[in-house]
Amino acid sequence: MSQEYEIVRYPKVRHIRVFVDEVKYRTQHLHGDYEICFVLEGEATFHYLGGNLTVCAGDAAFLDSNAAHSIEGSMIGLFFQISNRFLASYLPELHSKSYRNCNLREYLGERYEETYREALQIASTYFKEEGDYRAKSIDFCLRLLSLVFVSVPHEDLKQRDLDSRRKNAERLERIVSYIDAHHQGPLSLDEIASSEGITPTHLSHLFSEGLGVRYQDYLAEKRLETAVLLMRNSSKSIIDISYEAGFSDPKYMTRLFKKRYGCTPKEFRKANAAPEIYPHRDSVVLERIYGDQEAEDYLCDKFLLARSSEI
Repeated sequence: MSQEYEIVRYPKVRHIRVFVDEVKYRTQHLHGDYEICFVLEGEATFHYLGGNLTVCAGDAAFLDSNAAHSIEGSMIGLFFQISNRFLASYLPELHSKSYRNCNLREYLGERYEETYREALQIASTYFKEEGDYRAKSIDFCLRLLSLVFVSVPHEDLKQRDLDSRRKNAERLERIVSYIDAHHQGPLSLDEIASSEGITPTHLSHLFSEGLGVRYQDYLAEKRLETAVLLMRNSSKSIIDISYEAGFSDPKYMTRLFKKRYGCTPKEFRKANAAPEIYPHRDSVVLERIYGDQEAEDYLCDKFLLARSSEI
């Protein structure tokens, strides 16, 4: 899976971003935010290092700060992204705690249903930007994180572990950047390991530990993503696209493609010919983030919420 560091923007409230997202596939990424996804419709699986988390309508997925993850399934989710700097001045010890990625329904007990309903109301106010929506958003996120921190299991990390994680993260970032730049040509594990001054075995272990995927699988996924971009944005033949994406054998690419996407490259190209199906034509991300007005209307109509002016 392609590793991406997402720079989260906070257009309305400092350190807080709220949005409704219709997701089918989101490539592996990480960011310095705690992420809570209240699932509104459908089902999805969050893949992260060390496990998977499947959630469905009515659940809420919690992802720890800087937890690399991808999303796969078919869902509409209400996302709260809260910067890990939000409470840094008051709780500096948070940087040394690692919280479990989990379904909050399992840990919040009697408070869960109330929290879920309030999240919908707060989001509706946020999208409409009426009244004291900033204060309400901040208040809700403070209480939400407080619930998470006292309810979700965590691990206390020693400084040595923190330093090691930081060093490995920096090394992985260099390696991933190198693969992104060179994956369309011949690229071996030995070549990358040599550039980092480590053994291929060490690099292979670093990949598995840091990204939760083998090097060869990561490279194949990156080449598949490039093939998808070429299929969407060019009229080149599938064979030519295969070679341009970095595959030495078009038949091998077709086998991987069918396993990954459930269809052949030709079938995929035909199904995704219309841009309105998945508007993100500059990436393989299959998601659609609602505009504020659309999100507001969706929440009010779907969950029979009072309009923001009535809250």
